[in-house]
Amino acid sequence: MTVDIQKIVTCDCGFEAIGTDDDLVEIMQAHERDTHGREVTRQEVLALANPIDPIGGQG
Repeated sequence: MTVDIQKIVTCDCGFEAIGTDDDLVEIMQAHERDTHGREVTRQEVLALANPIDPIGGQG
């Protein structure tokens, strides 16, 4: 059994996305395109992702 680690990405504008790597890439690419008019790569999104501690929040 594999467990997908939940992570968080916070945009400079304050928008936050929480999810797996694939979720974050999809959400943040749409956010950057629709809100800021720019394209970001998967690598750019994941470089900003921080794991969420299941007990205490952001890790």
